[in-house]
Amino acid sequence: MVSLVGPTRVLQTGPVARLTNPPPQSEPTPTPGMPELYWNLQEVLGPSAPFFYLSASPYNLYPFLSGFRNAHYPHGQLILRDASWMTISGLLSNLTLGTEKYKVDRIKKIRRWLPRRKMVCIGDSTQSDPEAYGKTLPLEPWRCHGSFLGF
Repeated sequence: MVSLVGPTRVLQTGPVARLTNPPPQSEPTPTPGMPELYWNLQEVLGPSAPFFYLSASPYNLYPFLSGFRNAHYPHGQLILRDASWMTISGLLSNLTLGTEKYKVDRIKKIRRWLPRRKMVCIGDSTQSDPEAYGKTLPLEPWRCHGSFLGF
């Protein structure tokens, strides 16, 4: 679970922020070395090892994020927030459910889906990954092969 791309550009248009794609001259690129790490992990763990890409980004970024993932990373399930930042209700939902709480909830859900699987968690400091891992990994330490964080 890791942020795969840089920050999203936000333009203010009235009371609701509107997300836009990055300008064409700033095509998103993966963090150096990350695609190779993921592909090496898949090789070591085997092609049937599930990958989950957990992000606090809203679901309306799915087309962009899935295209980026498909271009650089092993196939895996993208897990995005149900709410959209494009509406007032979606924005309020994102503001009231903190990123850390959201990620802790989704990590616990993944564990319920795959109760016997061990996990390797990869994250960064942009979306509360260290805090979420700190709250979930100690619950079942036998399930964690490792936790890797980049800052």
